Amino acid sequence: MMDQLSAVDIISPIDRLFAERLLARSNTDDTPTSAVFIALLMALSRGGHVCLPLDREQLAAALAPLCIKAPQLISDLVTWTIEGALHLPKELFALCEDQTIPMKPICLWGSHAYLQKNWLYESEVLLHLQRLSVSTPDFIFSETPAPQHLNVEQQRAVRNGMNYPLSLMTGGPGTGKTYTAAHLVRQCMMNLSPQQQSQFRVILAAPTGKAVAHLEKNMHRFLSDLEIPHLKTGTLHALLQVKSDRSREDSPPALQADLILVDECSMIDAPLFARLCQAVLNGSRLVLIGDPDQLPPIEAGSFFADLIDAALFPTTRLVQSLRMEQHEILSLASAIQQGDAAAVTTALMQHMNRAVSKADLQMKRGSEGKFASLLPEFVQEKFPKATVNQPDPQVLFALNEQFRILSCMRQGPFGVDAINQILLQQALQSCPTDGWLAVPIMITRNDYTMQLYNGDTGFLVKRIVSGEKLRKVGALDYALFPDKKQGVRIIPALALSAFDYAYCLSVHQSQGSEYDEILLLVPEGSEAFGRQVLYTAITRARRSITWEAQPPVIEAAVKRSSRKQSGLQLRLTQATPV
Repeated sequence: MMDQLSAVDIISPIDRLFAERLLARSNTDDTPTSAVFIALLMALSRGGHVCLPLDREQLAAALAPLCIKAPQLISDLVTWTIEGALHLPKELFALCEDQTIPMKPICLWGSHAYLQKNWLYESEVLLHLQRLSVSTPDFIFSETPAPQHLNVEQQRAVRNGMNYPLSLMTGGPGTGKTYTAAHLVRQCMMNLSPQQQSQFRVILAAPTGKAVAHLEKNMHRFLSDLEIPHLKTGTLHALLQVKSDRSREDSPPALQADLILVDECSMIDAPLFARLCQAVLNGSRLVLIGDPDQLPPIEAGSFFADLIDAALFPTTRLVQSLRMEQHEILSLASAIQQGDAAAVTTALMQHMNRAVSKADLQMKRGSEGKFASLLPEFVQEKFPKATVNQPDPQVLFALNEQFRILSCMRQGPFGVDAINQILLQQALQSCPTDGWLAVPIMITRNDYTMQLYNGDTGFLVKRIVSGEKLRKVGALDYALFPDKKQGVRIIPALALSAFDYAYCLSVHQSQGSEYDEILLLVPEGSEAFGRQVLYTAITRARRSITWEAQPPVIEAAVKRSSRKQSGLQLRLTQATPV
């Protein structure tokens, strides 16, 4: 049974080893299906699911991405998994009806099975959400009408943020989430006395540096006339002092604020969500903002989407689009949200407007060489050209917001890594002797010393000496990053933390960003990421999107969801003791 599943890549060697070592602890006889259950619990956990559902329909949906090579095995796999759970040796699991910290590696609650760490993350979130929902804010606002220039949903979001200790705001692209959040801050400040204004503390946060920069930029634009003495911004990792996996085990520092706005909440994984909820003090107002239809976190959980679906906290859905120029893109996004594969395929294949069009880059199996020659020509006007003069930072930054290639895959001939190498080599070959080359880059690891954070984008500027290959970062090379105070930061390239070249980004990497134009590549295999990968990608575009894919891949992706399984919504509904 295990050999059969290994042969079609349903379980990996690490999943199998985990099951074998766990069962070796048992003093009772186990069954082959017990090994299948444990291996799949591990496989789903590595795939970002907080738990393994033992409901047949939910389990089948969760297992589908693992069974791409053998979809005919899903029915049998569901049966074996449920049977394995029933015959699990008692030494390995704890029934978690009333335990806070079960001392077994596997936790069973109702029709859900968890690895212990995931049960604890979910329990921590549940505990603190319950605490925060009944706390009393330190500053009490009188009932005042929201600004009339806001639409009905935006006014409701402002009132919820002012009146409740915990509220949620959700909406698709162009619905004015950041604009509404800015007016929430404004209304709070306007309802305070001068002395209270001098004491009122506001925190703006998001999961990545790019998302924080986007939030901060727009907030400053909307609140430029308002003085906020105590305004703090930062990534969640910086604010919560998450510097390593080990630091997640420590208690986070308390977030000393009266109003905490957290954007791009769909990107927050289970460990970080638990740490955030723990750090918010009674007396604060917490407003969670995001779009639950975007890709879930790479790591565990879809907790923001779970909270939206639970409908237990004051929630505002912004539905009115304020960007009329995005009509075609937003219509396509709506069809993807609804899982309407026929409507999506029809809209893409018509490509009769300037907003949505199809490329012809021969992105198919057997045409890798043709693709590699067509792509540089297709995008040659979109990225900085090699020049004889040192590049102007402001020109580069403006160009950085205009265009980006997004691929749904990281590896393979049509994945992010391969495309960046193709375009990098093309740029290098076109560089004149002793010329300058500006290469887009993205920081991939937080560096608190240099104040560079995962998701920050900039340019690596390199002087190309005759005959030199772009293999190493030289002592004369430097990086350019936007700076809100000085306009530009110049950092020696040798001082950079880990970064990727960024002609092409993965769709995950693009979250929290917007570009005027997008070239979206959907290679074979992208369907495993579900409709969320398509929705997230096309909603990065302000004006137009050009796509390249085989229609069957698009159709398969639209029909599938990448939503992560958890028990949070059900546990909140049942108010289960934790």
